[in-house]
Amino acid sequence: MPALVVGLALVVASLVTWRTSSALFTATTVDGSNSFSTGSVVLSENDSGAALFNVGGLKPGATGSACIRVTYSGTIAAAVRVYGTGETATNLLDQYLTIAIDEGTNSSSTAGACGTWTASVNVFGGTLDTLGSTWAGGTGTWTPSGSATRDYRITYTLSSAAPSSTMGSTASVTFTWEAQNT
Repeated sequence: MPALVVGLALVVASLVTWRTSSALFTATTVDGSNSFSTGSVVLSENDSGAALFNVGGLKPGATGSACIRVTYSGTIAAAVRVYGTGETATNLLDQYLTIAIDEGTNSSSTAGACGTWTASVNVFGGTLDTLGSTWAGGTGTWTPSGSATRDYRITYTLSSAAPSSTMGSTASVTFTWEAQNT
């Protein structure tokens, strides 16, 4: 029985100590309601998704250009690159079709039209088959941090060295501009 009394006394003493140690003063303060929102990356162009080129009857040495205006209206800084998607060719025509993509200033705001053109930098120069097919493989120097516009001129040239095997061939590509936040 003494062991039971001692055990019971220990339990009672523990409860009293626990109850005593939980008594304390407290105070809190809070700031206002915090909010978080994301920025945006928004890119558009003035040709409404239409093709810049639909050229037939090319012969070696043929060349042409078209211009497009790309507008960034995002709220956070981004890097803009251009690349080609869906590139296809028959008889290796893409290896003889040279593409030059220049950033600059165009006096015309009409899609496809190159008014008075002032080039600032060449962002791509090579054959169609070497144009990157993803943002990571794309090219460009434009890094807008707010609303901005950039003009691009795309020039194609069918190499004068294009062999007879490319006669009747076709090539196609979709030029894609993509912005990714920096």
